[in-house]
Amino acid sequence: MNTYVMSDIHGCYDEMCNMFNKISFSENDQLIIAGDYIDRGNQSYEMLHWLENAPDNVLLLKGNHDVEFVYNIELMNMVIKSNNINIDLGDLKATRLVYELTKQLLSESENGVLFDYYGTINSLINNSDVTLEKLFVWKSIIDNMPYLFRIKVCDKKFIIVHAGYIQENRLKETNHSSLEDFYLYARDEAYKYGGENNSFIISGHTPTLSKSNISFNDGFVYKQFDANKNCTFYNIDCGCSYKNNQPNAHLACIRLNDEKIFYV
Repeated sequence: MNTYVMSDIHGCYDEMCNMFNKISFSENDQLIIAGDYIDRGNQSYEMLHWLENAPDNVLLLKGNHDVEFVYNIELMNMVIKSNNINIDLGDLKATRLVYELTKQLLSESENGVLFDYYGTINSLINNSDVTLEKLFVWKSIIDNMPYLFRIKVCDKKFIIVHAGYIQENRLKETNHSSLEDFYLYARDEAYKYGGENNSFIISGHTPTLSKSNISFNDGFVYKQFDANKNCTFYNIDCGCSYKNNQPNAHLACIRLNDEKIFYV
C-alpha cells in the first residue's frame, strides 16, 4: 500500500483528478489531504461535491479556508435566527435572500467582519444553485474533519497538518492563541518553533511561490531539516490555484513510502 499526501487544492478539481491518474491512485492506497479544498480556483463546487462522496481510503483534514467557509455559513445562520426568519433551507430564492441580507448587515457593521471574502458562497448559490440545505451538509463534513493526522510509514513517523505543527509547551513563543490556530495559520513560525523530535512534518498553507516566506522554492516542494530535532519539514503547497499568472504553479503530491514528489 502506498500513502500519499496532497494539500491546498483550492478549487483545482481537474488537477486533482490528473494527479490521481499520475500516481495511479487505487483503492489499495491511502491519501491524506491537508486542507484548503476551496477558494481561488474556479471549481470549488466540484471539490465540495467530491468531499461529500470521498472514498473511504481518503482522509480529509481542515485548512483555514475550509474553517472560514464554515464561519460564513454560521454567519448566515445567525442572521436567520436573530431575525426570526422562517424559511425552507432547500429553497434557492430564500437562500439568495439570506445571503444578500447577511452581506448587507455585515457591510454596515462596525466590527470589521469579512463575509465571503473570496466570493465562493456567492458563486455556489448563483452559479451552481446551491441552497442552504446543501451548505449545511458541507459545513457538517468540514466540522468533523480533524486538524492533524499522525501515521507511521516504513518506520518513519509523519505528522500531517495544514500549516504547521508545534508542541504545546512552545506555543507561548509564538503569536498564536491556540494550537488549532497554529495548525491552520502558521507560516515561518512553523519552521522556527514547530516540529517534533524524530519526525517528518508535512504541511502546506504557504505557497512555495511566495518569495517573502522561508519556504519559497519557486513553486516546487520545499524541504528543510532540523538537525537538533532530527525533524524534516515538507511544504507541499506549490500554488496550483495561481496557475493562470504563475508559470511555476503546481499541484504537488508526496508519497510517504519513499518521499517521492509528483507534480501536475
